[in-house]
Amino acid sequence: MTRRLEWWHWGCFGAMAAGWLIYLPSLVISQLQTPNWRRMDWFTAVYFLALTVAHYRALRRSLISEWRTALVGYGAAGIVFVTYQISTYTYETWQVTQAMTAGLYLMAFSVFCWPMLFSVEHELEPGLRMSRLDGSSGSVNGRR
Repeated sequence: MTRRLEWWHWGCFGAMAAGWLIYLPSLVISQLQTPNWRRMDWFTAVYFLALTVAHYRALRRSLISEWRTALVGYGAAGIVFVTYQISTYTYETWQVTQAMTAGLYLMAFSVFCWPMLFSVEHELEPGLRMSRLDGSSGSVNGRR
């Protein structure tokens, strides 16, 4: 991954983390005012938390080698967010829209989050690592 692309991904992660600092307190306050544990906001919160964790893990392991990978994840997340916002304003088609939203969540999670959350950096033996996706090789017993 190039240095410029790496900074872009860290910037996206920082924006997501800052969004959490703003979004989570407002979600808790609205829950205290009108308790409703079945609301879609909690599903949205869990989804974006998973997306944030997946992005962080991918950055730490240098798994994001192309901008397309992040674009698919954030594009799907944006579609889901817009769909959810529309669903809150159209009560007649609420159930259909909620089903579509849930489907988009699952699709985006399977495309982006699942592989990044559960990918394993294979250890062949102590000190011997496989080469990374960005083309740089790992160290072999402390030597390059």
